[in-house]
Amino acid sequence: MCPNHIQEAEGVYLNKYFQGQPRPESISTHLRTRFAESPSEPWSDKLLEEHLYFLTTRFGEGSYYRSVTMQLSEFGKLYYHLQKPLFGNHLNRKRRQQALCYAFTDADGSRSGSSDVFRCEIPHVHALFLAPPKFRDEFKSALLDPCLGGALFPLQKISVEPFSLKRGSVEKLISYCMKGYLQARPSHFQREDLWAIFPR
Repeated sequence: MCPNHIQEAEGVYLNKYFQGQPRPESISTHLRTRFAESPSEPWSDKLLEEHLYFLTTRFGEGSYYRSVTMQLSEFGKLYYHLQKPLFGNHLNRKRRQQALCYAFTDADGSRSGSSDVFRCEIPHVHALFLAPPKFRDEFKSALLDPCLGGALFPLQKISVEPFSLKRGSVEKLISYCMKGYLQARPSHFQREDLWAIFPR
């Protein structure tokens, strides 16, 4: 059974805490409370190290995959590819049991602020993937499987790293994932298409 507060829809969470836009501190709170027994008892950094993964993916070649929405769409297929062996069909009925994932489209060079995610040759996706405690080992095996990269076409690149405090705080990692989004002009009509939360 999921804690009662998890029955709150993710869309409601977004409206309540983000006012429609993601912020690193709010994402951190969501990650720490998503599978906690109570919102007043958020997960520690140690628990995040045991359940949180940092993913980077790139899909396809050519102009078709330059679309920022296409990269996130293909990432969504990867997300559900990881869920289906554990939860079977009718995933929309089992959303509360699935992993929580935030995904952001990014561009090469964004670390130095010298790129435009809307004009880059092929964007990529950074994601934070939080495994539910009940299926921690199963997701760990699936995410770290060397054959994962060959499971889906047109996946061109994938890297998966367990979160580690040795490389910085979870808030620092969230900001890294979001840098393409944060550098995009707030007035750009596609800015909010640069990120997604799963399950949807």
